[in-house]
Amino acid sequence: MNEINSDEIALRRKACKLFDKGVRVTHILKLIPRSRSWLYKWKQRFAAEGFAALDSLDKAPRHSPHEYPHKVVALVRRIRHRLQRGSVGLVGARSIRRELKQRHALKRVPGLTSINRWLKEAGLVATAVAEPEKIYYPAPQLNPAVVFHACDWTQRYLTGGEKVFAFHTVDLHTHALWQTVGRDKTTATVRTHALGVWQELGLPGFPATGQRCRLHWLGQKEPCFWLFRAAVFVLRD
Repeated sequence: MNEINSDEIALRRKACKLFDKGVRVTHILKLIPRSRSWLYKWKQRFAAEGFAALDSLDKAPRHSPHEYPHKVVALVRRIRHRLQRGSVGLVGARSIRRELKQRHALKRVPGLTSINRWLKEAGLVATAVAEPEKIYYPAPQLNPAVVFHACDWTQRYLTGGEKVFAFHTVDLHTHALWQTVGRDKTTATVRTHALGVWQELGLPGFPATGQRCRLHWLGQKEPCFWLFRAAVFVLRD
């Protein structure tokens, strides 16, 4: 019995046994929650092949109309071996397919996907293992006790066309993030963001910003240090 579908097969067996005993169809359907067509289908299979026919049949096609003969697969692999022995030249699926076309030996030339699959099955092509994408984090050579923040901003357009500014600051040691969204990038908006950062992530001993921040946030050459002094004054209060 197919263990994966054991409950279903048990119902088929029960239905066929009831049929053999002469139980009416209407009564069988009261005992087994299935349709009349289901019942007659399995009754016919049981009558033809017995209990073995009640197991789930393999739904895979018995024959694939697009399957290539073994001699075609062997030919592809032989061409690959010969190309590899050459001192120069390409050995990939495209080169193999090009040679098959030039030979005019096959009525139907296999595609690149089939050729690559046959080469992999024969161990002639190594499956590339994708390396996990590395996430870049700045790695300042500072004492871990020093709080080092990097901050920047980006502008985005919401659905409907409204423009907003997202300010984000990252602690380069812990990777903790603080982000706020404002309608502008004025001094007041930036000050609010900076004070929130330093209240939650700590006062930075070494703040850093991008060039765009210095030019547009405050219009000063050293806005971070100006904000730092302002934050110290506010936090003291």
